[in-house]
Amino acid sequence: MRILIVAGGTGGHLYPGVAVARALSGHEVLFVVRSGDLGRDILQKEGFSVEEIAGQGLPRSFSFQLVTFPFKFLQGWFEAVALLRRWRPDRVLSMGGYLSVPVVLSARVLGIRTLLHEQNVFPGLANRFLSRWADSVAVSFPQSSAYFKTKEVWVSGLPIRPDIGHIDRAAARQSFGLDVNLTTFLVFGGSLGARRLNTIVTEAWPLLLEKGLSFQVLHVTGSKDYDRVNDLYKTVSVPAKVLPYCHQMAYAYAAADAAICRAGASTVAELLTARRPAILIPYPFASNNHQAYNAQVLKDLGVAEILLEQDLTAEVLALQLINFLHDPRPFPEALLSQDAVGRLADSLTGGRR
Repeated sequence: MRILIVAGGTGGHLYPGVAVARALSGHEVLFVVRSGDLGRDILQKEGFSVEEIAGQGLPRSFSFQLVTFPFKFLQGWFEAVALLRRWRPDRVLSMGGYLSVPVVLSARVLGIRTLLHEQNVFPGLANRFLSRWADSVAVSFPQSSAYFKTKEVWVSGLPIRPDIGHIDRAAARQSFGLDVNLTTFLVFGGSLGARRLNTIVTEAWPLLLEKGLSFQVLHVTGSKDYDRVNDLYKTVSVPAKVLPYCHQMAYAYAAADAAICRAGASTVAELLTARRPAILIPYPFASNNHQAYNAQVLKDLGVAEILLEQDLTAEVLALQLINFLHDPRPFPEALLSQDAVGRLADSLTGGRR
């Protein structure tokens, strides 16, 4: 079969699509991303075929982009129709995001069956809009079902990289040049990084050292903030491995005792599967505040604390970390099974894998 996957924009859309694509090894897979999307380079390194079409998100306030949006949408629509007619997929899998709108609507017009996947607890605008035309909607969290009007909603879980939760801790720490026996904090801000988060954590470390605590840090900064953060660590007397980007997140989770990070859907699912507690700082400008909904899932399970960015200071963060070091919390069994990959692949192929 031919499966077309529309994804990109952020790692939260892209990597779940990659996980499903790897399970479709007996079928032909083509990814569609926005023109100029960095996802193209990632996908090509993964060995997948990629096509680009024009796309632009719907502006949420008055700006020049509000003028250009209709033209970008129409361009994307025509390019999507041309691509679907040329490549003739048997199924379309949409991982959400604004680029999915012209592709899914075009597939509907051409009679191609479509499956939407929603990663977040609170669904994105594109998936809520498209759900009335898609053949079915798969959600990562049961709580998401209430936001869709269609009857064809089912819980798949969130597809994640298959090696997460299966890496030895000592081997993971050694791979990053870290001390095998030292408490390790993992810091990352998602695929795009998080400048304020990066700054606050480096200000919090001296406060922990003043308490006589011993620990080390694995800090993934984002490519744009790497040089600045790496220089900050030169002024802090804490063992740290600083990376602009991490291609081996399964090893990063395995190396960590706890994470300090954003609350994207993939991050929440990966923390659950890796069984790592976290201090979550939801991205405050996420559409519909969806990261706060994601974070609440872990908070309700008792394995995460939520700090709003507006309340984030070095002192507050240090207090949370000190509490963790003095009272580490047990983690329940992973709740989001990696079977999500298989369920989505089987839905697309009728079980013919």
